[in-house]
Amino acid sequence: MFRSALRFMRNTVTGAFALMASMLSLAGPTTIDYELTALASPGRYVYRYALTNVSLVTPLSWFSIDFDAAMYDESSLAITTTGLGDWSQQILGSVLANPAQFDSYNVLGKGLDIGDTLAGFTIEFIWLGAGSPGSQAFTIYDPANLNVLDSGFTTAAAPPPLPPELPEPSSVALVLLALGGAVAATRLFARRAGSSANSACLAPAAA
Repeated sequence: MFRSALRFMRNTVTGAFALMASMLSLAGPTTIDYELTALASPGRYVYRYALTNVSLVTPLSWFSIDFDAAMYDESSLAITTTGLGDWSQQILGSVLANPAQFDSYNVLGKGLDIGDTLAGFTIEFIWLGAGSPGSQAFTIYDPANLNVLDSGFTTAAAPPPLPPELPEPSSVALVLLALGGAVAATRLFARRAGSSANSACLAPAAA
């Protein structure tokens, strides 16, 4: 019995570590999540980006995000970031086959180390495509030698969790509640019947 339980625990722990390893292997060295907000004007939106250094040894301090001119009105691209003064941000116009880009780097050279996340980069734009805006290509550069350290596509941020719902009463609870009500009603009826009988016994006989 003890050996079986020990074997079960060992297999469970091993499986959990294998799952974690597989998830980490699927994640790239860096991620850029986005939140999309629709504005009052038709076709106008705001992207809000969050950078994460998952496993990149070189600190993440320079990145760019593509804006395809066929999908985004290049003239409408406007940086609305606030509170990130250490990061230089600019819009690079499209050139021939190269798309417009949101380009940003840390002016102090202090990038994000492994495990760090920085959010708050925001871009306002007019969407020209069908449906809603979605994922974009991004590139991570090494400012020391201009080499590409990583590239990929932005991913939609997970929605906030819904507030917990009150648990629905189970069938057993409903049955017990109904039985309790029936018992209470029966006792009340019996009490009233007994009171009526006692009143009749105590009443004086008619002359």
